[in-house]
Amino acid sequence: MGDLDSIQEQLLEKYRQGICTPEEKILVEHWYNEVSKNADTGFQEPDYVHLREEIWARLPPAVNTKRTSYLNWSRLSAAAVILVTLSAGFFLMKNYTAKQEVPADQQIANDVLPGSNKATLSLSDGSQIVLNDAKNGMLTRQGNASIVKLANGEIAYQKDNARTGVVLYNTMTTPRGGQYKLTLPDGTRVWLNAASSITYPTAFTGTQRQVNITGEAYFEVTKNKAMPFSVKSEGQMVQVLGTHFNVNTYPDESAVKTTLLEGSVKISLAGSALNKKNTELMIKPNEQSVLVNGVISKVNVDVDDIVAWKNGETTFNNSDIKSVMRQLARWYDIEVSFNGKIPEERVFSGEISRNARLSEVLKVLQLSKINFKIEGKKVIVSP
Repeated sequence: MGDLDSIQEQLLEKYRQGICTPEEKILVEHWYNEVSKNADTGFQEPDYVHLREEIWARLPPAVNTKRTSYLNWSRLSAAAVILVTLSAGFFLMKNYTAKQEVPADQQIANDVLPGSNKATLSLSDGSQIVLNDAKNGMLTRQGNASIVKLANGEIAYQKDNARTGVVLYNTMTTPRGGQYKLTLPDGTRVWLNAASSITYPTAFTGTQRQVNITGEAYFEVTKNKAMPFSVKSEGQMVQVLGTHFNVNTYPDESAVKTTLLEGSVKISLAGSALNKKNTELMIKPNEQSVLVNGVISKVNVDVDDIVAWKNGETTFNNSDIKSVMRQLARWYDIEVSFNGKIPEERVFSGEISRNARLSEVLKVLQLSKINFKIEGKKVIVSP
């Protein structure tokens, strides 16, 4: 019996005996709800039918008679959803936390809070504004633009037609554990993920609009056919007229990925990559360009997964534990170390609320027979 089968059988046996923890009970019941929709259970059909009847027999009468809803969702809040995919099949794990506080004896020591809206704005003269500490209203002027912090916390550049001056450049930077929203001088909206930056002019002039980024950013570009919009990142340039797209250019990831939600974009290789063949690529909505070692290609993707981060979720799609932990490290501002080798066939798909505490996320991951230990801002991962 493989690891997955063992995990499934252990939980189902505890469920039969009525000794599951509340989290395990929710997990088993949600698992059944999902596999009954998908029909691919990983079990032989006779076992599946038997387990189905056992599980539904244990649900409350009000739920048992209506098999489309199995929990009072208004009393629970989702902490994490992980689909652990192994060679033997799959296992859906969902860990919920009641709205009341977790008892002290059940909390993980040295827990880590999730990230939040925080960033630093570097002005053209080298001075900096810590945006999360700044009050709402006008922060300063740069060139012919006023920089304003709106009531919702976002930063916007408002052109002052009565003022003239040279075009200056500003840089917004988010730390690990931070994110921020920005409206550029042309009305383009930008969502900046953790450990990222964007450099841009305080006014767009001439025949093009260009910004530079590191890390990850999502754009909703204001249309202007006379002034195309470009995003320069590591090894590439993305050129658009008006569209919605996401660029992931984290240096610790294996590829630079540009994902299109709306419109069309052209990706051109930059720098040393220009001596390669096939230096340009057009992508359409629901496509993603992938740049690896100066070679660019495209694939079809689920765009909702790609931009889930800006909507308060972190998603995984057949990600190994190292990829999962890289994402968690950026959002929770933690250092990760590995003690021992995690089986390569153990991969994860699903989503996690970015509002969940780190301990809530790790408790779910631990159900896949991976162990975690929090030591301050360091997490040790072991098989």
